Amino acid sequence: MLLPSLLFILGPQKKRTIITLLIGCTFVAIWRFFDFRHQTFEHILPGVSFYTRTDIRIDGLLWGCVYALLIQTSTIREKAKIILSNYRWWAILIIWIFVIIAQPPLSLLWVPLISPLLIIGTVLNSNSSIAKILENRFLTYIGKISYSLYLWNSLFMIASDNTYLSYPLSLLQGFPTQWVLTFLLADFSYRFIEKPFINWGYRLAPAPKPER
Repeated sequence: MLLPSLLFILGPQKKRTIITLLIGCTFVAIWRFFDFRHQTFEHILPGVSFYTRTDIRIDGLLWGCVYALLIQTSTIREKAKIILSNYRWWAILIIWIFVIIAQPPLSLLWVPLISPLLIIGTVLNSNSSIAKILENRFLTYIGKISYSLYLWNSLFMIASDNTYLSYPLSLLQGFPTQWVLTFLLADFSYRFIEKPFINWGYRLAPAPKPER
């Protein structure tokens, strides 16, 4: 809710928006490093997970917005198309997997920086083999409802064979019911909540045309 509101307030001036988002990314990175060392938030709200907090993860959205605005310019878009094609895309994927698995220093910074590049590479090079795989109907559908899946899985995907009977919704949190309900509710909320809001957003601020 906050991020679209910020973009709407900043208006159509892309340069100002990008600078504001970069300042936000920098602030989040500094705050994450500081709070990890000093556990300031932990003293205020003990027990809240560090790695799932919005203030720690929000740059994952901000960097995606920065890249999306940059490639609206045709010269940048063409350069990105070349840089993020063929073996270079696979090299970036390998780096991304390494960061996820090895967790090198500043990995929480590298992941939001690298992840959008993989998406942009498949979008700009739609004829590549990986793009064709990702564009099949099933994976496209999963992509559309992915945010709804992210929300609903936290309600149903918490069970294990030994512990799920202790939860209030135990009968709904076991396999395969948890999978069926997660997908059904994700599809419902996408169609009747998320999609209407997306359409409303386009009426408020139409999608920008690529610059020459």
